[in-house]
Amino acid sequence: MLAVPRSQLTRRIADDYGALEPHISGKIMELHHTKHHQTYVNGLNSALETIAEAESKGDFTKAATVAPLLNFHGGGHINHTLFWENLAPASREGGGEPDGALKVRLRIRPHHSSPHH
Repeated sequence: MLAVPRSQLTRRIADDYGALEPHISGKIMELHHTKHHQTYVNGLNSALETIAEAESKGDFTKAATVAPLLNFHGGGHINHTLFWENLAPASREGGGEPDGALKVRLRIRPHHSSPHH
């Protein structure tokens, strides 16, 4: 059983890598998605396949040896899925200055994009 189809990753930036420019480069987003996150997905799928094959042959030692890769690649995939799901350009109700308790906590000055100390 594959964790994620090899050709499909969760991404919620309107299918446009450049949707967050100028804040985040479209090229960086594309590389992050197609290379970095895809590597975690491939590693997770490979570990799942190897474990399933080893278990079907009764080689539980091999399955146990590969099991730590589930944490590494699975964790990387989950973290990146959360990353993609939490990004949103202004056109999709993302961005803007924080308000309320978060603004107070960060001590953001009006019309200033970085916290001061």
